[in-house]
Amino acid sequence: MGATALLIAALKNPNQFDALLLYEPIIFPPQLAQPFCIDRKDSPLAVLARKRRNTFPSFSAAYDNFSSKLPFSSFDPEVIRDYLSLGLVPCKDKDEDVLATAKIEVKETRGWRIDETTNEAICLRCTPDFEAFVYNSASDYYIYEKLSSLANIPIIVMSGM
Repeated sequence: MGATALLIAALKNPNQFDALLLYEPIIFPPQLAQPFCIDRKDSPLAVLARKRRNTFPSFSAAYDNFSSKLPFSSFDPEVIRDYLSLGLVPCKDKDEDVLATAKIEVKETRGWRIDETTNEAICLRCTPDFEAFVYNSASDYYIYEKLSSLANIPIIVMSGM
């Protein structure tokens, strides 16, 4: 999601960027995005996001889960720990509205870090439903169609698969 946010920012203010390094940006050619926009069905990435495991009994369980799967299994263990320490929060009531919950969690946990000593139930900071929402709405910005306007900025796109 961060790579897509960088692309949107670069499209709005291209002079602010000397180059872009993007890890798995969420952009789709129109022929792939259009059927999901018209029917308002989940995109294939949104379907996968909704299936993502959201809760873990401890930091150790979360580490074991992520470190055993691509692309994380190819990352340095310290990078995985950093990702998890900032990407996990103490579990909250998940009955709240997805967008409101995402805003509440970021506001209430600013500066919060989970670490190896955490032995309580923890959840992904970005819920699977919110991640699916982002995947489904990424094409609303028409990023793919506007990429040529960034031709003067060096862009490197990386993927873990």
